[in-house]
Amino acid sequence: MREVSEKQLSKDALERFMYTIGVVCPNGREKGVAITNAETAYLWVKES
Repeated sequence: MREVSEKQLSKDALERFMYTIGVVCPNGREKGVAITNAETAYLWVKES
């Protein structure tokens, strides 16, 4: 099993979550809020 850094794991999770947001969120406002929350969480993980 290859070792994956925490940074790569969080980046992959963000990309998958962004894809899911695009598929699931029905309108632009909800999609915008979800994307902002996901990016905020990613930046928080990246800095900690």
